[in-house]
Amino acid sequence: MKGILSALRECEMGGPVLAKATCLLQESSKDGVADEKIQLAIKQLEDKRLPGLVRTEAEGAVHATVSNFHLLSGMAVVDTLEESLQNVAEACEICSPIALERNSGAINDWLMKIIGCLTFYDGCLATYAQALTSGGGLRAVALAGARHRRPRGNGSGGDAEFQCPRKSARFPRRPG
Repeated sequence: MKGILSALRECEMGGPVLAKATCLLQESSKDGVADEKIQLAIKQLEDKRLPGLVRTEAEGAVHATVSNFHLLSGMAVVDTLEESLQNVAEACEICSPIALERNSGAINDWLMKIIGCLTFYDGCLATYAQALTSGGGLRAVALAGARHRRPRGNGSGGDAEFQCPRKSARFPRRPG
């Protein structure tokens, strides 16, 4: 290896070749950091501590519980979404065009996950707002458990339960 380096240093074209090799090494390390940031952004959206839907069937009715609902009603989930978005934005800024093309599938996966999260959170909050504004309850969906329940020290609690008498639990669609 030392023989090659000394030969390049002595050669007329060796300086530009070594400079280009140094730039490529730096670009490669930036691409590695960008790859890690994209994977971190995806993992943030897949975190089991984020609000999620848990369905159970009992006596002909479907019970759907939104776990960690307090993160939605208190809007704490926004910080996680912003952090995930920031990681992807930083990755796109530092990545080379070749690495950006290589990561296009992962970025598309992240985009589908964040759209799914936002759609789910929007449906939950719309149902919650409907329950609050309809005089304390819904006709088809009974909201229980989210009222003033504080999360315990281990992060449990704060779940909202939606009970539908039909076989499938669906959140009402927003008009428009």
